[in-house]
Amino acid sequence: MLSSLSTHAQNEVDSIKFYGKTLLNPDREANLPAAFNYFEKSLIINLNEGDTLEAVKKLRHITIGQIEVGALFAGEETATRALLLLENQPTDSLVINLKKGIYNDLGMIYRILKNPDNAFRFYNESLKYCLNAQDSMHLVNNMGNIYVDQGNFELAEEQFRSSYELSKKSTDFYSQARFLDNLGFSQSKLGLPVGLQNMLTALKIRHSNNDLAGLYASYSHLAKHYYGRGEQKEALEYAEKAYHLAHRLKRPSYIENSLANLLEIREDSLSREYIKLNDSIAQAKLQRRNKYAGMQYNLLKEKRKTEQNRLLQEKEKRKKQGYQYLGILLFLTLIAIYFIQRAQNRKNTIKQIYNTETRISKKLHDEVANDMYHLMTKIQLGDPDPEKLLDDLDLIYNKTRDLSRDNAALIIEEDFGSQLKDLLNSYKQDETVITTQNISQVDWKTISPHKKTTIYRLLQEIMTNMKKHSQASQVLISFSKNGKKLQIKYVDNGVGCKLKNKNGLENMESRIKAVKGSIIFETSPQKGFRVTITI
Repeated sequence: MLSSLSTHAQNEVDSIKFYGKTLLNPDREANLPAAFNYFEKSLIINLNEGDTLEAVKKLRHITIGQIEVGALFAGEETATRALLLLENQPTDSLVINLKKGIYNDLGMIYRILKNPDNAFRFYNESLKYCLNAQDSMHLVNNMGNIYVDQGNFELAEEQFRSSYELSKKSTDFYSQARFLDNLGFSQSKLGLPVGLQNMLTALKIRHSNNDLAGLYASYSHLAKHYYGRGEQKEALEYAEKAYHLAHRLKRPSYIENSLANLLEIREDSLSREYIKLNDSIAQAKLQRRNKYAGMQYNLLKEKRKTEQNRLLQEKEKRKKQGYQYLGILLFLTLIAIYFIQRAQNRKNTIKQIYNTETRISKKLHDEVANDMYHLMTKIQLGDPDPEKLLDDLDLIYNKTRDLSRDNAALIIEEDFGSQLKDLLNSYKQDETVITTQNISQVDWKTISPHKKTTIYRLLQEIMTNMKKHSQASQVLISFSKNGKKLQIKYVDNGVGCKLKNKNGLENMESRIKAVKGSIIFETSPQKGFRVTITI
């Protein structure tokens, strides 16, 4: 399977090379339709597969072929199509090379169409994508050719000199010879003796490299050089060499140009008149067509821009609708969260009320009711000691008062620190020392009334449990700030206990959860009791 894929890929590469060479140098006219047909079919396959870059490569081959056969406006349209395909492609080395080549192709098209402004425009666009001397030297040379077309040999000489100097940084001897030949020709037009020397040096390099297309250019330049100096014999010699080489190369454009040069040098009056008339007709056609040169590119680009704007507007509209839907969804979600939270808070409140009622009921039953029953039993048994009866009644009264105080509505005083300190000090006994730390350092004004009530009730319940169960001789309650949180630590040296089912501490946990705080209990037998409250 892998071997089959590899063979197919190699065949594809071979076909591209063969048909690409056919378009660049069509030695047989019959091969041209097959070459164009191959690249057109490959283009359709690439587009159907979504392979944009390969499609652009095929369009470049078609453009080059269209330039070679003189289908310049078709070439302009093909190059424009390739550029439009590249517009939304991420910029990488391949895309840069493709853009550079397509802009160069458009420059060549407009040069042939005698539209120097557009030719310079696209050559300069291509230069923007050049990364080194190898890239830029050809474009600089191409711009020099436009100056030659205009008869501006001073600027042409500058361009060719630059391209030749750039070529010295490469090992591309074919290009070096071409630039040196162009430089020599422009210098000869300026009457500089070095011009002929440079053209002959380029001719020698081309002979050594068997560069037939280059030799044709050298022969043509030398024929024009000698003809311009009135040296008929030498001009005719090189013009005939160019003509014979054009036939050998089988390049129609070379044959046409070399024949025109040869007839001009032979000074046949009828031939010269024909050439002049033919040039005049061709020039008129170009001028008529040139009115529309560039319109295809601009119109297609404008159409693409309009389409992109329409798509952008549609995208913005969908985006706006999406935000609207998201806003509505968010609003409904917040309402749902509000009602769920409200229901949860109501459930927590009911649970707290139930727990409180249960705890009060249990205390009434276990402590007050049992003591009352015990006192009634004493009276029924006829216990006559009034002092003992009064002590029992006083004990029952104190328990009832404590129960009422623990569950009565709390009025938060302005100086909450002092109120809290009074609460803690009220649990002092002869056998128990209670110490507070940093209670006055807390900025109680920044703490909400709801949280203050929770703190008060938690400490009240902890201190009540201490008084009843701990047998502690030392109690320490410290206050500290931990970021934005208030931390309260309770420590005693009492008998401690085993935490089993929290020993009735669930009520404190419910209180602290209601204000999004936390409470941690640490105790074990004979190890004292510790509580950490964060709120």
